[in-house]
Amino acid sequence: MSLVKNLSLIFKCVPDGLPIPGKHLVVEDRPSNISRAPDGGFVTRNLYCSLDPYMRLMLIESSTRHYRRPFVLGQPIRSLSVAEVIASSHPDFPTGSMIRASLPIQQYSVVTNEDPSMLGGATSNGSIRVLPQSLSPLMCPPFWIGPLGMPGLTAFSSIYEIGRIQPGETIFISAAAGAVGQIVGQICKLEGLRVIGSVGSDEKVDLLVNELGFDAAFKYRQESTSSALQRLAPAGLDIYYDNVGGQTLEDALASMAQDGRIIVCGMISQYNSTYKSTTSESTYGVKNLFQLVGQNLEMRGFQVGHRDFGPKHMKDHEEKTLRWIEERKLQAVMSEVRGIQHGADAFVGMLQGESVGKAILRIWADDEEGTHRNFPSFHRIS
Repeated sequence: MSLVKNLSLIFKCVPDGLPIPGKHLVVEDRPSNISRAPDGGFVTRNLYCSLDPYMRLMLIESSTRHYRRPFVLGQPIRSLSVAEVIASSHPDFPTGSMIRASLPIQQYSVVTNEDPSMLGGATSNGSIRVLPQSLSPLMCPPFWIGPLGMPGLTAFSSIYEIGRIQPGETIFISAAAGAVGQIVGQICKLEGLRVIGSVGSDEKVDLLVNELGFDAAFKYRQESTSSALQRLAPAGLDIYYDNVGGQTLEDALASMAQDGRIIVCGMISQYNSTYKSTTSESTYGVKNLFQLVGQNLEMRGFQVGHRDFGPKHMKDHEEKTLRWIEERKLQAVMSEVRGIQHGADAFVGMLQGESVGKAILRIWADDEEGTHRNFPSFHRIS
């Protein structure tokens, strides 16, 4: 049996707070036999892996009760990925095809017929997807793990299902330059809403207002959310899209107009706390939840894989997003880190807000042997 080098991003131990590269997440060689596809399976050369905040919630003890299955200690962490099939014994995934699937973050993967990605529902976009062979030059494969992938479907399904957006309304989006926030804001502008976003840097403020068409944006490290919303939305918010939680959620609650809707997508400010999900302990307790009663508000969380979200809106999302990109009405802002050897740093940097737009790990650096596809680069490359 001939084994090849296969660098992989390994879940080494459970972090207590922010993960530390080289301690909690480690890049190791896990040699693999890629010369022959297993019966009913295939072998992939992995190209692009998605880095998303929710993955931090899976770096927990296997016994912890949680809505997401924990990553397996000592094994590569998984994410939605774009890969090339290099050997196959499965008729639906022929050699040479490009696919989107939930795969381990590593250079090569051997996918058997018992792999989670082969069983359907392993990704928020359903089971493995073979990508179209002919697309406009405006499209590149990583779009299928960005605006056409889980983040885009998350944004699309939730603003229509929970937000019930209407022209003339005002929406505030926290973490608005992130993978989901940037798509939420652009769709809402296309639908005629007034869009406000909060971000962590001047660069991101400039991106939202001058490139993505937001009506206003502010830097939360410089101005409190409470003060900014009083200034930018004195009549109140019709919709708050929450990616942050904590103090930001509390301030947004205080600014909601009558009959407003709060879409709870994530709470990244709480992801690195030391609480156990089986208890009520947390780093921040929102104190003004009675606003839900006084202002007749609706506040709802969701999972994109739930039948009322991703599955219900998937076809409409893909058709409209493809058209918007082709018509240059929607931008896909991405930050790409090149080389799996930088995978742990890229993951932690994403959690700390260092990326702009969708965080992508490009497995193969340009100077590595075997890099033979020259896909277009993105808005941001680091």
